[in-house]
Amino acid sequence: MTGKVLAARYELLNKVGEGGMATVYRALDRNTKKFVAVKILREELSDDNEFVRRFEHETIIGSRMTHPNIASLLDVGEEDGLRFIVFEFVDGTSLKQLVQKYGAIRPDIALNIAIRILNALSHAHKQGIVHRDIKPQNILIDNQKIIKVLDFGISQLVGTAGEQLSDSAGDRAIGSVHYFSPEQAGGKPADERSDVYSVGVVMYEMLTGRQPFPGENPVAVSLAHLEDAPKPPADLNPNVTPALSAIVMRAMEKRPEKRFQDAVGMIRAIKQATIHPNVAIETPRTSELPSPEQIKKQSRRLKFYRKLITTSIAALLSVIIILLIGSVLTNVVRQALERVVLPDVTNMTYDAASVLLTEKGLTVRRTERVMEIGTEGLVIDQSPRTGALLSPGDDVLLTVSVSEFDLVMPDLTHMSEAAASERIRELKMVVGSRSIIASEAMEGQVIGQTPAAGAKVKFGQVVLLRVSGGLVIVPNFIGTTEQIAMASIPSQLVLSDVKIVTVNDSVKDGIVIDQSPAAYERAATGSAITLTIGRLETRVFTGAVEISLTLANDSFIRAVLVLDDGTEEMQYSALHPRGQSTASFAVRADTQGEYTLLVYGEEAVIQSTRVIID
Repeated sequence: MTGKVLAARYELLNKVGEGGMATVYRALDRNTKKFVAVKILREELSDDNEFVRRFEHETIIGSRMTHPNIASLLDVGEEDGLRFIVFEFVDGTSLKQLVQKYGAIRPDIALNIAIRILNALSHAHKQGIVHRDIKPQNILIDNQKIIKVLDFGISQLVGTAGEQLSDSAGDRAIGSVHYFSPEQAGGKPADERSDVYSVGVVMYEMLTGRQPFPGENPVAVSLAHLEDAPKPPADLNPNVTPALSAIVMRAMEKRPEKRFQDAVGMIRAIKQATIHPNVAIETPRTSELPSPEQIKKQSRRLKFYRKLITTSIAALLSVIIILLIGSVLTNVVRQALERVVLPDVTNMTYDAASVLLTEKGLTVRRTERVMEIGTEGLVIDQSPRTGALLSPGDDVLLTVSVSEFDLVMPDLTHMSEAAASERIRELKMVVGSRSIIASEAMEGQVIGQTPAAGAKVKFGQVVLLRVSGGLVIVPNFIGTTEQIAMASIPSQLVLSDVKIVTVNDSVKDGIVIDQSPAAYERAATGSAITLTIGRLETRVFTGAVEISLTLANDSFIRAVLVLDDGTEEMQYSALHPRGQSTASFAVRADTQGEYTLLVYGEEAVIQSTRVIID
């Protein structure tokens, strides 16, 4: 499969994951020149209606969510019998790998990770989606330290029983055994609070470096979820505060009504725990155990009521069974009549397709694909496929073609230069020349652009960026000695040249008399600076010198003459390229004689020679 190109766009590079239903490849999007993840349904399952339905279910789920902490759905398609989904490619490390490598994670870092997971789940829950498989393996941390929640493949649309993914109702648990909730372990329906429980388990593992219920086999782990109480994290890691430990224990309550009722409530508790780390949240209390006498009384009462209830139930059951049979038959007939056969809406305009599907009681979702020629505004793909049987309210994802003339220039300011350049290339435009400008904005940040944000643009258009070079206030060197000026140049500025001019005033001898840029000017980081040094014209004795250098890097070179009193006097300065180079120049002194000439590199003497001045 490696090397294959899907939809004349996605070039499969290498396999990055494989499951029972699908294989995931890292691929190159030839249109955007960006890596993506392509999930392909196994060929042998392409004719299995149940697996096809599951695959299309994941597409519908993905189309409902747009959140920075959820891997984005980018495209769907089918080619040569291969059904595929294209997701954002997350280049990073899983939370599981992080815990396996480092053990318990520092509590403040674990809290930040948990909040971002809960933010992602809060967004999903608002769309009516329960993940049902939150675990460290499904949490990725990319190279920019952004948390991404992955794999909504077994998620459930709340309130839509038709979206259940078990083989039959209640026949098996859905999720990963070490992380799923007690209700999932018991084969019962999951809701938002089930995801909260799983986040609690993930937090437990982050804070302690171990799972709360290791277990020898899946059955033992499932029973532990149902019956056992985990040891509080604070007992295993002294760095875990009482407040944080209490949050984890509440999230992992056996009964859903005792947990945080949603992701937002858990986020609030975590933030409160950072402010008051030693104040544990209140957790629901269990009632006191009854005395032996109370137990006997309750037992006698139960026997009496059991006889009374048994006779009543026997009479009622026959009536209820008859009513249920009638109700079930009625529902079956009604649902069969309500089912909608999905028509083929490809090559229709999006507006026309939307009206047609809405009239049939279906919910329309839209995604777009940039096409270079033709088909603008037309539906070029749909999911589920033509002929699928749907119920009223089911989602249909339409992929609509847009052209280069529909492109609008995004706002690139406040982005890094690298991120802005990547975004320009994603839009199939060209990164033009950049201007470095002194600015109080962070160095390397885009502070201006042409075309402006919101302007209409097209493929191949050149985009010019104005980038902050940071800000340096140039010091005042005038009036200082040459040596003091050299030592005072800020690291953000580069000395590019030292000019020597003849002066008549001995006060100006060896003193900086001019500079560029001027004192107190604003300059960008890396700006060049030139100093002008005064020399008395009475120094008339000269000598000729030629030096040869071999440098590992571009370097600023200075040559100084060591005078009789031990002071050093500048004779030559220039920027030399790396490799071999030579320089010829005259040296001057007040008196005739033999002197030592020292050649300095960036910081140290790299050459010493004797010269004769006469």
